[in-house]
Amino acid sequence: MKKFTLLATVSAVAFIFSSTGAFAFNTSHITQVGDDHLAVTTQTAATDSTATIKQLWSSSHDNDARIFQYKNADKATITQEGGHHNKARVYQDSNSATAEITQNQNTNSYARVTQHVGSKGSTAKITQKRSIYYGGNNNRAYVDQWDNDNEAYVTQWGSENVADVDQYGYSVEADVDQYGKSNHARIYQASTATDAFASIRQSGNDNKAYIYQHAADANAYINQGGTSNYANIYQAVAATDAFASVSQYGYKNAAYVTQYAPAAHATVYQSGDNNLSYTYQ
Repeated sequence: MKKFTLLATVSAVAFIFSSTGAFAFNTSHITQVGDDHLAVTTQTAATDSTATIKQLWSSSHDNDARIFQYKNADKATITQEGGHHNKARVYQDSNSATAEITQNQNTNSYARVTQHVGSKGSTAKITQKRSIYYGGNNNRAYVDQWDNDNEAYVTQWGSENVADVDQYGYSVEADVDQYGKSNHARIYQASTATDAFASIRQSGNDNKAYIYQHAADANAYINQGGTSNYANIYQAVAATDAFASVSQYGYKNAAYVTQYAPAAHATVYQSGDNNLSYTYQ
């Protein structure tokens, strides 16, 4: 059951709904300390609005933060410090929007940014970590972008984390960085995603990276350092003039590149022993 303890500035469960305003933009700031809290901000009226939610405590858990924005140039920021089983979600139907979620010292936590149709030229960023040197485990990060000229960035420290990016507009970019072992990264860029760029960088052992691209002028890069890693790049029939690159440093790595369209280019570099490379064009 979510707590209703009253804080200095807002209640532990805070709903802020902005429908009209005298100013050109609206601003909402929520700070919650402890665990088992819920914070929800919805902004619908003014462009260039800002929503910030902070849920803080060294051992907080089961906190839930949600931001919904529906005008242009909106900015959403969620920060969750410490604990486990925290959830952070941002939904934007807003051109030139920015969404940023940071979960520090979290395990078994969940973060999702959805930038829907009507969110052209937007940026999503998710960071899940414990510190520069020690990461959180079993975290999940998801980005869904449905319009053009969007960018997505996911950074995770720790083990057994999952990063998943889906993009459906053209001129899109997705970058995933994972530091640790047994992590899983996937980037999907749909048939509408012409002029797409995808990059996955993983440091550690037993990591898995997948990139799927279905449109022309696609570029895919996977870089893995460590042992027993797996890389798979798939560029479909419509992915003409595509480029794929896999670099693996270690031993017993596996790299797969599949390209079905003409004018495609693929490079694979592997250092160490007992590696496997498979390219189909």
